[in-house]
Amino acid sequence: MDFTGGTLVELNYPTKVDLSLIRSTLDNAGYKGAQVANFGSDREVLIKLTGT
Repeated sequence: MDFTGGTLVELNYPTKVDLSLIRSTLDNAGYKGAQVANFGSDREVLIKLTGT
């Protein structure tokens, strides 16, 4: 994931995360095009939100 601006969020969950659920939740909340990916393990997530 290339970071060139916007907001980068790192999350750590106690169990494996469903990335598609995170993507759809962000999309439904108005964060269209958010990039969501695992890093380190399947419990760690990077979310990149583009700047406006």
